[in-house]
Amino acid sequence: MLAAFDKVVITPPLDGTWPDAFIDLKTGVLDDIHARLLLIDAQGQGGALLVSLDVLNVGLPEMQRLESALCHVTGLPSEAVWIMVSHSHSAPIVGAIDDYTGLGPWWSAVCDRIISSVQTLGRRLQPVHFEHGIGTCGFNVNRRLVGPDGCSMLPNEEGVCDKRVPVLACRSEDNSLIGLCYSYCCHPTILLGPQISGDYPGQASLALEEEHGGVALFLPGTFGNVRPHLVDDRGAFRTCIPEDAADSARQLQIGVNEGLAHTEDVEGGTVLARRLLHDLPLDSLPTETEIDEILSTQWDDAAGLSAVAHHQHQGLRQWAQSVEAARAQPPTAMVFRFSSLRIGSVQLVGMSGEFFLEYGMRAEEIFGPQTIALGYTHGCQSYVPTDQALVEGGYETGAWKRFHQLAPFAQGVEAAVGDALLQLKSMS
Repeated sequence: MLAAFDKVVITPPLDGTWPDAFIDLKTGVLDDIHARLLLIDAQGQGGALLVSLDVLNVGLPEMQRLESALCHVTGLPSEAVWIMVSHSHSAPIVGAIDDYTGLGPWWSAVCDRIISSVQTLGRRLQPVHFEHGIGTCGFNVNRRLVGPDGCSMLPNEEGVCDKRVPVLACRSEDNSLIGLCYSYCCHPTILLGPQISGDYPGQASLALEEEHGGVALFLPGTFGNVRPHLVDDRGAFRTCIPEDAADSARQLQIGVNEGLAHTEDVEGGTVLARRLLHDLPLDSLPTETEIDEILSTQWDDAAGLSAVAHHQHQGLRQWAQSVEAARAQPPTAMVFRFSSLRIGSVQLVGMSGEFFLEYGMRAEEIFGPQTIALGYTHGCQSYVPTDQALVEGGYETGAWKRFHQLAPFAQGVEAAVGDALLQLKSMS
């Protein structure tokens, strides 16, 4: 098997252009953000390109534009080109959320840099073998606490959480580490500015690269309902500072190194990629009365709003227009992308949204113990909660409007995701 790694700085501005973001990007840079790449050639037995981006999200139009170009450059089929995001909230937005968007000159400049990098990767391929290990890291916690008044975003130490750090190490013929992929299940929400940052994933990758050389790709877990366990004296999630992100990155670096210290060779030399488009069921459109209630506070004095809140208000107004336009033919489902990539005996499973951790655990049940389940892959379409979460409520079950989703998910979404994963397994 052959492989090559690279990384490209994508810190704005690029070519004098700026993207959208939750923060004022012109405040400065805490740490550079990157696109990291891994090209694999199984020499007649398949191949793949992995692209990991230090950005908040990537929308379907933005993803498809880059994917199409990379397929053209590499000759790979679309299902073998994996585009993932770290989901750092201190990094650019590259997809529709609220009234932000991703298409524009900055994203075009990012795509150009990634394409240029990939054009050189083929000439740098070298014989490699892969190793798989699992470390641990403990700074994450379930963020949904159900009480008498419903579900609040508070630490739930009894809730589902995954402390494991899967590691896929890539070594050359002389056994030197030329690159690695690692995953962790935790929202990168330690920082919300004021400076540009890759948050804990970006900082952990930089530290691992300094320690080992090579390139370290962060693969985002299914952490829709998991976040950093950083709290105040009352036990509530607190506002964090750069030192919190740096400390969490160090903890994750230790977890990755634990995985590297206990690896086993990945068996087999085949790379097999598959993709499935699958419907997830939607409930009825909101009624006119419900829309009026949602919009009732959206014309408050904007002077008192933060920039993010202002964008949320504007986005809700646009969303309401879309809902009314859909009444003649209301949607009953929303199409999501489910992907599998087998590298020898290791199986990656990707889902195109902010999927709850329970879905990552279900993927592992279906595909086996050497499975690394990922969200935020091939697009970041919306939160995908469980059926029980739909009953409980909470932020994640109401955030669908921010993604311009016309209706909430319906009961049965959990079974639909399970069916998609089973179908994907049958294709693999």
